[in-house]
Amino acid sequence: MLLKKNLAAALSKITKILGKEFVMTDEISVSLFSFDCSLGRTRPDAVLTLKNINQAAQVIKILHKYGVPFTARAAATNHVGGCVALKGGVVLNLMPLNKIIKIDTTREIADVECGVIHADLQARLDKLGYVYQPDPASQKICTLGGNAALNAGGAKGLKYGATREHIAALQFVTPQGEELILSEQDNGPDLRGLVIGSEGTLGVITKLRVKIAKKPKFIKTMLAAFDSVDAAINCVAKITAAGIAPRCVEAMDKLTICAVESYSKSGYPTDCEALLLIETDGDVKKAEKEMEEIKKICIQSNAVKTEIAKDDAARAALWRGRSAGYAAMARLAPNVFVEDGTVPRANLPAAIKQTREICEKYGVTSGLFFHAGDGNLHPNIVFDQRSAAQTNDVVKAGKEILKACAALGGTISGEHGIGIEKRAAMAFMYGPQELELFKKIKKVFDPLNIANPDKILPVSVNGGLRRQESAETQNSDKIFEIDTENYTVTFGADVTAAALKKELAARGLYAALPDYKGTAGELFASGICPKFNHSVTGITAALPDGNTVSYGGKFVKNSAGYNLVSLFAGAGADYGRVTKFTARIFKEPVKAALIEKTNPPPVYAAKIKEILHAEVLNGKL
Repeated sequence: MLLKKNLAAALSKITKILGKEFVMTDEISVSLFSFDCSLGRTRPDAVLTLKNINQAAQVIKILHKYGVPFTARAAATNHVGGCVALKGGVVLNLMPLNKIIKIDTTREIADVECGVIHADLQARLDKLGYVYQPDPASQKICTLGGNAALNAGGAKGLKYGATREHIAALQFVTPQGEELILSEQDNGPDLRGLVIGSEGTLGVITKLRVKIAKKPKFIKTMLAAFDSVDAAINCVAKITAAGIAPRCVEAMDKLTICAVESYSKSGYPTDCEALLLIETDGDVKKAEKEMEEIKKICIQSNAVKTEIAKDDAARAALWRGRSAGYAAMARLAPNVFVEDGTVPRANLPAAIKQTREICEKYGVTSGLFFHAGDGNLHPNIVFDQRSAAQTNDVVKAGKEILKACAALGGTISGEHGIGIEKRAAMAFMYGPQELELFKKIKKVFDPLNIANPDKILPVSVNGGLRRQESAETQNSDKIFEIDTENYTVTFGADVTAAALKKELAARGLYAALPDYKGTAGELFASGICPKFNHSVTGITAALPDGNTVSYGGKFVKNSAGYNLVSLFAGAGADYGRVTKFTARIFKEPVKAALIEKTNPPPVYAAKIKEILHAEVLNGKL
């Protein structure tokens, strides 16, 4: 229990920094900051509004001194209770930190504060002929700092990746109040990538340097309607199997279509059972050719209608409907529960089938949204939270959907994170060794457990833990599988980059590999090819204590737990040895340049090494 005198002492000092009007303890203020878009509702003891970026480290240093828990919050569009102050303490309101500091089109970067609204940056870039590629559906209100905390994805994740791939560097305040700059240029492990997606549990991201790109010369958008959800999803599987990587492939079922069309008047056909929104981009010839191939696949998959947007206005209308999905569903009932799982793309039809069966089993009404191109499904379950029975059924259905995704080789979160609501479900994906490693990472950064405490990690892991995998050390020079359904390759760390490229080229396939004389494992451990490391979707690693951990798989998106690919990327042998990789492969060549790392390793890199090599007693730190 937080001692009231500690809180009072901390707030007294903080008031001198922020000013009395920005330290709120009245009932209305704390009530307004007691919830996000999840089912979670807990009351903080105070709300601290930061007016400039320099105040973050000062305030957090005082909170650490007095052991006061803090939860960083901006737009609070989080769906898993990540912005809820579970242990009381204070909420740090970061919304005023909303300056776009600099846009440099020559270097193709933008420096922004964490509270910048995603759409505001896009609007500024649009006037310059540039774009920031991540595109979460809530971009009109969500912030770039929040996107980084969750590693948000969006519709374009298949082609362009999630937030992590588009942040070159960030400013980060640790739970002790230390201000760090974490960058892709750092020697040692990719702690920049580890912090991204850590849900504010390792500290607070206050400033970001994001990568921007010239807007594509040409975009082609098509709507395809189907008489069944199965037909639509099987069509997506065929597009994936053809090796086509569209800009995005979005899917929705009839309930969702009707709700969206009633709300947004986007021109969606309401007499079909499912529709796909498919987009290609690039130069005119390439985008046209890909769309022709996709249209042919849609017709072969029994699409009852295909319609290509004739101009920018028609294209905007189609996307207006998709981006209004949550608001449209919210008109159907007092509450909407949004689930978020990702499976290997070839397993999406099975995931959809099981999701519908689970919803029918519990008698819940669900509209189905999918970032179908990358296997990310978002059942939107409408209900009335005032009914304990309805709420209980919704929670049970959500948990079973996540379990089904994990059983299909997927993840319990593609982009929404874990927060409070999915902590127990972590045992569907991870075994005791992975969960113990997550705990150690948290302990290194936050030994007092005051940074967004009690999130991500399960309270207990009794039963249901995923089976331990072997480190595959005896076959580390082997290519285990080239999967042309999911467009992934699984291989041992001692396979040379040249051998892997040669084997793939024989099949007309490519990996994000540079010309490199050594092994793929050496390349990854050096951290000098970010493009290759970003293409890695799964690893198995042997830790210094002899235990084995596995992370990720054949799915494109993963926001469940701390990103172990980032932890090991560039770490050399400091944290153990990655023995097996799964990585994306492509139908066309990928540019994968080597970079020069110029910055010293972040200070926390040595602390992680120390704790991983420390003697483990009774499985605890």
